[in-house]
Amino acid sequence: MEKVWGPVDGFYITAYAIPVADGERFCSYAKVCVERPDSYWDANPLFKLFAGEDHDTEVAALAYARLAAEAQIERIPSRERALLGFAMFNESHEVVFPLARQIARRAATV
Repeated sequence: MEKVWGPVDGFYITAYAIPVADGERFCSYAKVCVERPDSYWDANPLFKLFAGEDHDTEVAALAYARLAAEAQIERIPSRERALLGFAMFNESHEVVFPLARQIARRAATV
């Protein structure tokens, strides 16, 4: 089972859950991306996370993967976010202006 969320603080989170221990427990992984992926497998992530292997259900595994990804996103300072290609964030930490768009505007005025 997989799921894509976003934008979450300007990023997209995709998670994947798989049964382990003869299907009684579930393992999960997450990827954090700048662009919305079509699926977990097609994602081009900034980074990947292992979200544990002892979840009761697939839904719980996906939820924990999302929480783990959100916790890592919150640890990225806003200055580093700007270096990842974003000009600024609003109060909800959503992307307001992609840096590439600003560069194109500035180049057009020169």
